Order: sequence, then structure tokens, then C-alpha cells
Amino acid sequence: PSTPRPSGPVPSAPALLDAPPAGSATAHPDLTSRVADALRDLRRDLTRETGLSAYVVFTNATLDALAARQPQSVAELADIPGLGPKRLENYGERIVQAIRSVTDSSVTGD
Repeated sequence: PSTPRPSGPVPSAPALLDAPPAGSATAHPDLTSRVADALRDLRRDLTRETGLSAYVVFTNATLDALAARQPQSVAELADIPGLGPKRLENYGERIVQAIRSVTDSSVTGD
């Protein structure tokens, strides 16, 4: 006897891997947008401080992944594509602070 298969479309493996965790803030597009804005501001500040190009600090794809996933610790940042050990060391705390500045204020209603 064959095992019944679920009906409907099955998401591709990359779609599953890129999906935000259940219950994440991405259910609120406005929050994601505000986090992305905060990260763009941080990237602009970092480019001014370091003299590096924005895409060298972190790419738009990395910024989008950060805004979607909203990691709350440097350890969680390690799961974001484009953030290797050096970027984590150089920018990790500031990235987390930028994300928390938005997510913490949304929880308190500021």
C-alpha cells in the first residue's frame, strides 16, 4: 500500500531554508521595514566611519535577511548569509543594537 501524499504545492528547499522562524516578527511587514531602515542607517554610519563602500560593510541581500529574521544576539547573526567571523567581530554588537532598538520599542509600544 502506498502512503498518501499531501495535496497542494510543496515549497522548494530554498524557500523552506529562507523562511523566517514561526512566530517571528516578519508577520508584521511594518516592523520588518522599520528594522531595514535602522540597518540602512547603521550601514551608512559604518561606511562613514570605516571609509568602506556600503556593499562591503554588508550587502542588500544581507540587510534584507537581517530585517526578515531579526536576530537578537551576535550568536544568531552567524546564521545570516554574508556575515562571517570578521564582520561579526567588527559590527555584530551594533547590528544587534540596531535591530533591538526597533523590536524592543515595538514591544513596549513606543
